[in-house]
Amino acid sequence: MDTTTGLEVRFTVFYEAQGPILSYSIAPASSFASKAGVCFSSTERLVEALNAVGLPGKEISTFSDKTYPVSIEQMQTLGFKL
Repeated sequence: MDTTTGLEVRFTVFYEAQGPILSYSIAPASSFASKAGVCFSSTERLVEALNAVGLPGKEISTFSDKTYPVSIEQMQTLGFKL
């Protein structure tokens, strides 16, 4: 599988007791589930992880209805199993 292939992804964050959970949906779909997401220990760690892969962490950690072009490699680095 080519890990540089671009995907159009919409992210959402669920704020749960154990920490924020980053979830995604391949655009144009818009259904999300916190069970399918990646849990972070804090919002700061979530923002840092997103920034580290070149995504706007602060923007995504607050509500954003935008889609973002991402690679499979970026998604895997964030902890998603694709």
